[in-house]
Amino acid sequence: MNGSEEKKQKTSFGTALKKLLSRLITGVLVFSMLISLTVTVKKVLGKEPDIFGFRIFYILSGSMEPTIPSGAAVLTKKCASYSAGDVISFRSSDIAIYGETNTHRIVSVDDSGTEPVYTTKGDANPVADDVKAAKSDVYGKVIWNTGKMDFLGSFLGLVMTPFGYIACILLPLIVVLSFMMKDFIGSVKEVKDEKNAEARIIFSEDSPEYQELLRREALVRSGVPLEEILKEAAEKEGQKPEEPEPKAGETEKPEDPEDAPENSEPFKAVTKKTDAPDENQHEGEA
Repeated sequence: MNGSEEKKQKTSFGTALKKLLSRLITGVLVFSMLISLTVTVKKVLGKEPDIFGFRIFYILSGSMEPTIPSGAAVLTKKCASYSAGDVISFRSSDIAIYGETNTHRIVSVDDSGTEPVYTTKGDANPVADDVKAAKSDVYGKVIWNTGKMDFLGSFLGLVMTPFGYIACILLPLIVVLSFMMKDFIGSVKEVKDEKNAEARIIFSEDSPEYQELLRREALVRSGVPLEEILKEAAEKEGQKPEEPEPKAGETEKPEDPEDAPENSEPFKAVTKKTDAPDENQHEGEA
C-alpha cells in the first residue's frame, strides 16, 4: 500500500469519526432540549417538573443529617408503593410548611384507608412529624443524593430556580441549537450549490451533451421520426437497437424476390429457367 492510499484511508476514517461524533452530540443536545422543554412547560403550569418519574430537590435544612446534609441535592423516583425505611420527598400538609416539599424517612405505613398514609420523621429529629403524608402527595423515593459535595448541590439548587434554569440550561441550549441549525442550513446550501454546478457543467452551451440535445430537437422539428433518432443514438453508443414490435393489425412486408439471397428457392427457380435450352432453337438447327 502506497502513501497516497494510506492517506486516503486515514482521511476517510477521520471523516467518518467526525460524522459519528457529530451525530452523537446532536442526539444528546436534542434529548436535552426535549427535557428542558418538558420542564419549562410543567413549571409554567405550576407543576413539579419530572422527567420519566425522576425529580431533583434541594435540601435546605439539616433534619436528615447525617444521611442527607443540608445543601445537598437529592434525586427521587416515582414508585408504585413505599415501605417503612424509605426516604421520600412529599408535599407537606403541615401548617408551618404547607405546600412545601419535605424529605423525611417513613417510620410506619397505614393501609386502612382508601390510600396508604405514611408517618415520617427526620433522622436528626427526636420525634415524628405531626402531619402524615398521603401517597398522592409523595413525589418519589430518594435514590441518590450529592452528599457532602456542596458545589454540586449548590449548582443543582441554582439550576432549580427559574433564573438558574434559564441561565444555565435554557439559554445555552438555544445558543447551541441555533449554531446547529446554521451548520445544517449551510450544509444543505453546499449540497445544492454542488448539484447546480454539476448541472451547469453538463448543460452548458459548450458541452457535448447540450449540443446533442439541440441536434435531436432539430431533427424532431424537421420531421425525422423519433424511432430513427433513438436508433441512431443507440448505434453511436455501440448498442444494438431493439426492433419495434408490429402494431396490432399490421402484417410484415413480404421480401422482394430481387433482394432475396442466392440460396433462396425463388432465386434457384429463376436460375434453372434461364439455363434451360431453347427447344425452338434446337428444332431449327435440326
